[in-house]
Amino acid sequence: MVDMPVALHRELAVGKGAALSDQQTEGLHRAIAGGSASVAFAGRALGLARQRCYVSHGAQHAVLDDMDVEVAQSARTSDPVINALFAGGVVDVRASIGGDRSSLTLDLDARNATLDLPIRSRETEENGVLDMPNMNRSGTRMTVTVPSGRWVVAGIGSSNGDEIRVTLARATVVEPKGGAR
Repeated sequence: MVDMPVALHRELAVGKGAALSDQQTEGLHRAIAGGSASVAFAGRALGLARQRCYVSHGAQHAVLDDMDVEVAQSARTSDPVINALFAGGVVDVRASIGGDRSSLTLDLDARNATLDLPIRSRETEENGVLDMPNMNRSGTRMTVTVPSGRWVVAGIGSSNGDEIRVTLARATVVEPKGGAR
């Protein structure tokens, strides 16, 4: 995942599901090397054809979601309901090798979630203090055919007004030892 200025994103003219040309890839590498774009996360997965690969990065945050109130004859108690929120990025991909063994069909599901920290809380009359998280989610699901080794834009999600988060994926056909098929 790469964070880049919106202007650079427009200059590179990358869209969801598009395979990056050599010129676009070079422009992205120059932007990262020059500091105008940054790599938020670089994950790697190795899978066989039609095998599902899942790469994620981020953090889980515990939130007090609710209080289960139990009332007895002369007593009252509350049990906290605590949930975990995941903030970060997830790429889920399944690759199929084309008949010519030089292209791949990728079933991609890319998701990004940001959580405003610190998590705000509010008081309720019945349940006490509850957490009120503010999450922003974006994502895309697609099927795209690309040449082996070519980068493809798996998802575009805004991280703030000036910067955009672009999720890239690359799949490469690796021949087994000895060239057997």
